Amino acid sequence: MNTPAADIEPIVYTVDEELRALVTGIDILEYVNPINLEQEKERFFDSNYAHNPEFEYKDHTINAYEFKEKLYRLRVDDIGDSELQQLYRQVVDSYADKAEQLSSIGSRRFLYNCLRYYGEPGPLDIANAHFILHAPAIQLSESAGDNQRLYGAGEVRDAFLEALTGYGIECPVVITSNMVAGAMVSKGSILINSVISVNRLQLNALIHHELGVHVVTTMNAREQPLQILRNGLPLNTLTQEGLAILSEYFSGNLDVDRLRVLALRVVAVQMLVNGNDFRRIFLTLLEEHGMERERAFKLTARVYRGGGFTKDYLYLRGFRDALDFYRRGEDLSILLVGKTTFDSNETLKRLLERGWVTPPKYVTAAFESPCLDNPVLNYLISAIK
Repeated sequence: MNTPAADIEPIVYTVDEELRALVTGIDILEYVNPINLEQEKERFFDSNYAHNPEFEYKDHTINAYEFKEKLYRLRVDDIGDSELQQLYRQVVDSYADKAEQLSSIGSRRFLYNCLRYYGEPGPLDIANAHFILHAPAIQLSESAGDNQRLYGAGEVRDAFLEALTGYGIECPVVITSNMVAGAMVSKGSILINSVISVNRLQLNALIHHELGVHVVTTMNAREQPLQILRNGLPLNTLTQEGLAILSEYFSGNLDVDRLRVLALRVVAVQMLVNGNDFRRIFLTLLEEHGMERERAFKLTARVYRGGGFTKDYLYLRGFRDALDFYRRGEDLSILLVGKTTFDSNETLKRLLERGWVTPPKYVTAAFESPCLDNPVLNYLISAIK
């Protein structure tokens, strides 16, 4: 349970609690995953890639207009501390945008709403992606045998449970279907795709990504006096995913193949924004970039779900920003106190000094002892600008 900070105004707690009650359940990832993913994949393959998938989605009950009305009735302007007032204003605006996204899943408006919130790849994103796509494959220290064995959903679940014990965290790990991702964190649970099949390197990377950052920040946010860092600061996805990829890198579980996937997400999002359909994106990944058809379908479905989910280009940009943050000598643990952003670093420092934010109870294991023993990979990553 959150412990109140003595000198925070009562109105802050009122707004904080009302905001938390209002936004609970506003989770795009819960609704944007197609419920007929496997069926449409089979249909697409059976048609020899001629039939564009027609995805269906879980029903939601949100009325975006009524939701935004309630959001903007919150007494944010009555908060006396200007720094906190600004944070709450930003979060309110952010959830107004998320409500528009959620209410438009499956329609043409969804892509527009995602572009307004997440943006689209810029010239630097595209340049970084193409640089990675032209890099040679680099073998990491794991033996070929380690990465030839594939792990299914049950074994992945067991590995996550063991890693949770190491962190001292209790968290449900659930095997589920109709997920595009191999694993994800949603509402305090780790969800494992029922059809997942990963090698040891990929399994380790998943644990350091999902548990090492997404679960850690979720649990730390629950320890805070205020719940605003549990709700998440605006566009915290960029920071969350950037830190999660950094955790893969620092743990020694990032390779060029993984970087290529992040780069291809940028390419796919750019193609989506330029008006290409599912089939054209899939064939580009398959024929021009040599992806296996299962992986090409999965990546295309990730960016095409909902009608156009542009957030996936942020993984590579977030990784770059996380690297910059680390190279400047900043304290990564500050960003683990909840669903934060790189831009909120100085504000978080001041709130920590005042006791309005508490230090993280859990810290990403890979951040405490980075493993950077591959000079070729380090050189390649250092060239990402």
